[in-house]
Amino acid sequence: MNSSIRSLFIRTNLTSQSVLDSFIGGGFSNIFCKIPLNEDPGGTIRVEPANGDVHKVLLRTKVITSVQITLTNQRNRVIDLNGLNFDISIKLDFVATKDLPQAPNLRLQYQDLQQAQQQEEQEEQPEKLKEKKKTKSKK
Repeated sequence: MNSSIRSLFIRTNLTSQSVLDSFIGGGFSNIFCKIPLNEDPGGTIRVEPANGDVHKVLLRTKVITSVQITLTNQRNRVIDLNGLNFDISIKLDFVATKDLPQAPNLRLQYQDLQQAQQQEEQEEQPEKLKEKKKTKSKK
């Protein structure tokens, strides 16, 4: 590996809204986890949960149909392993979320209120005209 590579990143199609990436100006990216490099070039990099290296990401998806994994450097360039493979194990914990009631559409409620008021005004206008005619005819 090139000595200018400081970290490896595992990127996936599972997430695009969970990790902020300073390389792209602080926007969200498809980073699944970061692997710190603590081996010499040519050495085997091992990250094990027993060492405290646990990465957690909240995924906002209800269904997973496929998983695509890419190994990149900090500049989002795909790592060339010169024909070698890499292994990865992923643990997924599914957490049920509460179904929240849909928020009321206040704009529609306001429009409905305005329409009801306009209807009332239109219904009152003929009655007011009748009253005006009655008061004029009495004079």
